[in-house]
Amino acid sequence: MPATTSAHKILQGAFGAAAEGLPEAYWELIEQYRGELVNQALAILGSLEDAEDVAQETFCEAFRDREKLAQADSLGAWLRSINRANAMDRLRRKR
Repeated sequence: MPATTSAHKILQGAFGAAAEGLPEAYWELIEQYRGELVNQALAILGSLEDAEDVAQETFCEAFRDREKLAQADSLGAWLRSINRANAMDRLRRKR
């Protein structure tokens, strides 16, 4: 499954060539949860562009905290929790 272009660019920017070597399972994770996370952030922020940025930030954070990712009891709940916090932070910064 190919990486979404925006997620791929974000990860390359954050991690350089290391993003090229991400396992296929990571890209599958993005595809599986991306829509849900964008919708969650959209409900908080009211802007699709901001919501997509927040979802990308969430996946980058999950990549940076791979130990926490591996220890999460419920991956979806863990991602939604991070995503909600990121969306709320963005909302506070906009005010």
